[in-house]
Amino acid sequence: MSTIHRLGKRPFRGIRAGTRRFTTRFRATGQPGIPAAPPEANWAQKVGIWGMLRNDILGCCVISGKGHCWMDLTSNASTLWTPADSDIDALYAVFNPDGQDNGCDMQQVLRYVKANGFVGHPLADFAILNPGSQTEAEDAIALFGGLDIGIALPDECVQGEDLLANPWDTPNHVWTPNPANGHCVWVVAYDANGLTVVTWGALKRMSWAFYLTCCEEAYALDAPAWFGASGQSPSAYTSDQLNQDLAALPSVDAEDWPAVPSPSPQ
Repeated sequence: MSTIHRLGKRPFRGIRAGTRRFTTRFRATGQPGIPAAPPEANWAQKVGIWGMLRNDILGCCVISGKGHCWMDLTSNASTLWTPADSDIDALYAVFNPDGQDNGCDMQQVLRYVKANGFVGHPLADFAILNPGSQTEAEDAIALFGGLDIGIALPDECVQGEDLLANPWDTPNHVWTPNPANGHCVWVVAYDANGLTVVTWGALKRMSWAFYLTCCEEAYALDAPAWFGASGQSPSAYTSDQLNQDLAALPSVDAEDWPAVPSPSPQ
C-alpha cells in the first residue's frame, strides 16, 4: 500500500500590511554580537523521527510545517517536543471548520500563531524574506534555526504514487512552478548545493535553483523555544539581540487581508 502525500498551501496573495520585512541587515550592518551566516548549517541532527503530522490524511502542510518547526527548535535548544496528531487536527480546524479540508494561507496561520501560540509554544514575531535571495535564506536559517517556506510545486513533482520520490534537486533542470500545487515545508539545513527540508515525515533535498524558482513565500520565525532557558540560541544569538533587530526591521505597507480567525471553543 502506497503512502499518501497531501499538499494544502493556498496560493500566495501578497504581503499582509504590517508584516516585518527580513533584510540582510542582520549580517550587512556588522553589529557586534550578530554572527555571520556560515557556509553551511544543519539543525536536523537531533530529531530521529519527524512524522507525517497528519499531512497524509489532510491538506494540512502549513500546520504540519509548524509542528516540524518546533520539533527542530526544541531539539536543538532544550528537549525535543513533538505535537500530537490531535494538536494538528485542532489547529487545522480553526481554518477549516465543520470538517472542511481546503488547506491554509501561510501568513494567516502565522498571524494566528503569533496571537495564540502553537500548542502552548509562543511565537514572538515573524518576518517575510525575499524568496529570490539565497543570502537572506542562509541568514535566516543560520540565525533562527530554520525557515518556513511555501513552494509552488511543478506538475512533474506531483506525479505518481510516491511524491516524496520525485526529485527537487535535479542538476541543470528548468523548473516550472504551478501555484495550484502549493506546499509548505520547514527548512532545516543548507549548504553550497542547496537546502534540506522536512516534508511528509522525511528529510528531502532541494536545489538552490528549485528554491529560487519555486518558492512563493518564506518566513523567519522568532520563537522563544529557540533560546531555551539560557536566553541564547544554538546559533549564539541572544533573544534580546534578535528582538531588538526584528523591531528595527521595516514593516510592509500592503493591503489588508482577512481577519485572523478566533480560537475554536475547547
